Amino acid sequence: MAEGPDVVAGLILAAGESTRMGQPKALLDWGGTPLLQHQIDVLTAAGCAPVVVVMGHGAAQVRARIHCAEPCRIVENADNRRGRASSVRAGAEAVPDDADAVVVAAVDQPCLEATVRSLIGRWRGGQASIVVPRYGGKNGHPALFAGALLAELRDVREETEGLRAVRARHRERTEFVDVDDPLVVIDLNTPEEYEAARRRFLPGRS
Repeated sequence: MAEGPDVVAGLILAAGESTRMGQPKALLDWGGTPLLQHQIDVLTAAGCAPVVVVMGHGAAQVRARIHCAEPCRIVENADNRRGRASSVRAGAEAVPDDADAVVVAAVDQPCLEATVRSLIGRWRGGQASIVVPRYGGKNGHPALFAGALLAELRDVREETEGLRAVRARHRERTEFVDVDDPLVVIDLNTPEEYEAARRRFLPGRS
């Protein structure tokens, strides 16, 4: 590991069309703030810098509602319809070459600062290439990838299972962090899932 402070970047995937949700997931209200802003703020507070946000469908509408100033950066993925892997590639290209690690999060998978800090802490304390949170015996998100894997993130393909292929190649160098955070196993794909999550995790705000 390089001497001096670690560079831990954040990467938020927010380029999808939100077809099943029926409205941009990035702009869903989450505790009084757009969901994407929540993700940006959490990764930033946890020490990720820069935070790279990959936008695609409806980027202009989302940009108008989001505050993303340095060290936050926005990248637009014109190929977002080709799948999530294209957004991983676009975001990874914007991550500094000297990043020691990168936390990869999706806009529809709300994070907690404590969970992100737990991932970073486990990585700093060991030799893992990948660190994954786990709740109730289930693997969750976001995941941290060591900087040595940045070239692989920049080359993921849908036809070879994207991030899953990277995870599979480095299974033996993957560590898991058990967290008291059920959000790590929650995805917000439909209006029903979104409303259920708001009732569960944001009582009084639904």
